[in-house]
This record gives sequence, C-alpha cells and structure tokens, in this order.
Amino acid sequence: MPLFSIITPVFNVEEYLPAALDSVLAQTCPDWECLCVDDGSSDRSRQIIQEYSSRDPRIRLLTQEHGGVSRARNLALEHASGTWLCFLDSDDLLHPDILERCRDAATRHPGATILGFGFVRGENPTFPHNQPAEERLVDCTERIPNECWSRQLWSAVYRRDLGKDIRFQPYIHSEDLLFFYHFLYRAPAMVLLQAELYGYRLRAGSAVQTPMNERKAMDSCHAWHDTLDLHVASGRQVSSFARRRMLRGAYLTPILRLTARPRSKARDQAWQEWFSLARTRRPSQRLPWLFSWTVALCAITHSVFLTQLLLVFPARIFQTLRK
Repeated sequence: MPLFSIITPVFNVEEYLPAALDSVLAQTCPDWECLCVDDGSSDRSRQIIQEYSSRDPRIRLLTQEHGGVSRARNLALEHASGTWLCFLDSDDLLHPDILERCRDAATRHPGATILGFGFVRGENPTFPHNQPAEERLVDCTERIPNECWSRQLWSAVYRRDLGKDIRFQPYIHSEDLLFFYHFLYRAPAMVLLQAELYGYRLRAGSAVQTPMNERKAMDSCHAWHDTLDLHVASGRQVSSFARRRMLRGAYLTPILRLTARPRSKARDQAWQEWFSLARTRRPSQRLPWLFSWTVALCAITHSVFLTQLLLVFPARIFQTLRK
C-alpha cells in the first residue's frame, strides 16, 4: 500500500498535463500512486496518461464519460489505497520535495490528520530555491484558527482514514470547498509547513477563470450553506472572520452576483432558489439576530426588490466605504 495517493482529474489539458506528471515523477519520496481520471477528454490527454503509465506503473489511468471534476475525483477516491490523499490539478505542479516533507512531518506529528503548506501561483509557477523548514502543530479540537480554516483543497494532504465516507458534491463551482471543511471539522490537529510546495497555474479557460454565471453562484451558495451546517454541528469555535466569510458566502455573495447578471429566466430561477434556501436553512445559531430577521423577511416576501434594498445595497455601500 503506497503512502500517498495523488488524485488528478483530467479534461482536455494536453498542453499542461506532461508538466504535471513530470512533477509527480520528480518526487524525492517514491512511495506514491497517481490516479489520473480522464473525464471524457477529446484531445490527447488520455494518450498522454497511457504513455506515462507505460513508463511508470505508479501512474494509473481511470476513465469515465464526461461527468465533471467532482465525479472524477470521487472515482479516484474509490480506487485510492494510500495513507494520505494529495490533490493535484492537471495543469498545476508539485514541488519535488512535497511528499518527502509531508512524510517527515507526519512522522514527527503522528496525531495530525491534515498537513498544510504554502503555494506559488502564476502562468508558469516557479518555486523559490531556499524553502523554509519551519512547521507548526495546531490543535483544532476546540477552535480552528484562520491559518487552518482559510485553505484551498490542494494546499494540504489528508489522512484517508479520517474521511473514507467523504465525497465531492456534484457542484460545478466550490465543489472542493465542502470536501476540505468536512476533513477540517473532523481533524484533531493540523501541521502547517511554511514552505511553498504547490504550483498553481493561472490560465485562461480553466474552471476557476471562467466567468461567473447563475449556476456557479448558486453552487457556491449551496457549498457555503453546507459548510455552515458542518460548523454548527461540530461545536468548534472559529474567528469572527471565518463566521463572516461563511455568512457572506451563504447569503450575501450569491445575491450580489445575481444582481450583477442580466435579467433572464436563469437569473429568476436562481433568485427563487436563494429564497428557498434562506427560508429553509436558517438555524438561529448561524446568524446575528438583525441579519436573521432581514433574511427571513426577504425569504417570506420572495421580493427581489426588497432583498436588493435591505441586503444588496447596504453591502455595496459597505464595500465602497472599505476601499
């Protein structure tokens, strides 16, 4: 059984995939498997994976009809056998030492179930030469600090046995958000490595860079509502920053995005979806009382104008004053 299972969903990335797989082969820790899930690519992505797999059987090809990144990652989770889960997007890069450093940190801190690290970003991400060796063990049993809470899926590795039942939700946006928080709210402790060990590539046409639309706005809304449910059920404390971010993501950010969209049937349907969520998923533990009553009034009336008057316009004014 390998120590690390690297999960890589692949869809039409023939230009960047070889660099991603080369960064896997360059690992100084050899104890890994790389599960590449071809999500119905129409370019040479599948052939590239097959070529690399023939060179190194630790790279394994899984295939499915096009079903999205969540379904692809879930397929890989079904086949993963490693002690730790590592997520690599098919256009990104791993530092050659990332698995070795995580292995050593896990040995030093056996109680930690998440190992977090820094990242670099750019069109061609480049890692700094002199990486810091500092690391810190953080207790998450009662309170989750901001440096643990504010993370991307790929900026950490996860003990697989902590969440064998956890799967990605079929969102097209923010699908990785909820997966990360499912692990975080179960974690007794997390190690934070100061080194920048992941290379995040900024490129036009990637899922993150595509324009916001109604479906993406509401998928993000659902993910934040689910995160709020996790937070309330866990009983753990977070900072006021984290609470505000959850509330903004579940209630304010979606309607700010919908207000910016042109009038259409899709926008009207998204507004009704927001009203339904605001009406049915509003436990008192989530919201300050004034905000709670304001959301309730908007949900009951189903009035876009009232919601814009009471929530959108004040939020925009507050954003303007902060600049």
